[in-house]
Amino acid sequence: MTNPSNISFLILAAGKGSRMNSEKPKVLHKVFNTTILNLLIENATEQNNDKISIVISEEGRFIEKTIESNKKFDYIIQKERLGTAHAVKTALTEGNIADDGTLIILYGDSPFISSKTVSKLTKKIEMGNLATVAAFNCEVENQYGRLCVNGDELERIVEYKDANKEEKKIKLCNSGIMALNLKHARRLISKINNNNNNKEYYLTDIIEEVNKINEKASFVEVEYDEVQGINNKIELANASKHYFAVNRKKALDNGVTLIDPDTSFLGHAIEFGKDVVIEPNVTIFAHSKVGDRVTIKSHSYIEEAIIKNDITIGPFARIRPNTEIKNKVKIGNFVEIKNSVINTSSKINHFSYIGDSEIGESVNIGAGTITCNYDGFKKHKTIIKDKVFIGSNSSLVAPLTIGEGSIIGAGSTITSDITSNSVTISRCEQKNIADAREFRKKKNT
Repeated sequence: MTNPSNISFLILAAGKGSRMNSEKPKVLHKVFNTTILNLLIENATEQNNDKISIVISEEGRFIEKTIESNKKFDYIIQKERLGTAHAVKTALTEGNIADDGTLIILYGDSPFISSKTVSKLTKKIEMGNLATVAAFNCEVENQYGRLCVNGDELERIVEYKDANKEEKKIKLCNSGIMALNLKHARRLISKINNNNNNKEYYLTDIIEEVNKINEKASFVEVEYDEVQGINNKIELANASKHYFAVNRKKALDNGVTLIDPDTSFLGHAIEFGKDVVIEPNVTIFAHSKVGDRVTIKSHSYIEEAIIKNDITIGPFARIRPNTEIKNKVKIGNFVEIKNSVINTSSKINHFSYIGDSEIGESVNIGAGTITCNYDGFKKHKTIIKDKVFIGSNSSLVAPLTIGEGSIIGAGSTITSDITSNSVTISRCEQKNIADAREFRKKKNT
């Protein structure tokens, strides 16, 4: 038996991805706003201390520099692409993978494998199997490898190119995702040869090696959607459809009201409170938080923000990262907020940009107001204290602090701090320069 807590993940990500017709490595393309590789890691792994090794190619070193995660990775370079078994052997030889426990082998272009399936694969290893494969049933013609089984035991996997007519009729197909007992994995991998049509070292051949020594191999059946791979832009688009469908169902199951589910584009790991209403054509990125009694109106866009309780947003609002909107706030149409905190009971109703700001409680920001946060070199902060009223079409030039209870006249450009309870206006004096009737006569002659 293996130690159930001793799980190592190995992700194979050295493929060229030439069918993507892109300069980027395949695993760095995005499903919605998350790279394929990051989505895989988030779906399959649960603990921040999970041991994760990633096999990349020499030209794929860009992955190491680009991928963002709160987890630590061990990168292994596969200098030659000689097949999946060669990639695993390289990782077991050159990487820092444990000698005991379960090795979960994943593919960087198959992002939807769940931690629940990982647990099922691990359990099979703990029950005494040396290898376990994730398999799916497929009734339509395809080129996946076929599983030859005897009851619950897996005897061998035959690659489609090497399969005979009878083997190609088998409906149980290989996803490629596999679990191995690490006490035996290195020895078994070393026995695999490349005596096949492609002259590659197939990881699937490890099943026959297990059976040769009278040990057990098995399989776990999963739905195809969970193990689907992404090799081209059509499959990437199909993956996005699946991604949104899964996240919509989760939202509906959690009590979110989606007025038009097909136009609700929701990322994963969004936290929803109670009595949330989402109108048509709303986009909410992964890892956003939406509290209780929130209405998000049509054509609004929320990206990794925190939305508290009793809030209305939109229509046509854009809430960007590192924004926190606190209770009883109203954000209206064509308002953009970025890297800011909007405190309780404040209102930003129309056509405003608020960036790098801290807005106090019960603040009213008039239509067309903008925070001028960038001076061409650095970003600067705007602080607006409680109960401030800012008139329409005002420009607030940061760095700037506006004191509590102040009033700013419409059309002002504010460039220096304002003390509490001040009435401030900064605009040119109005001049009435002529009689309109005389002016028209002159223009018409």
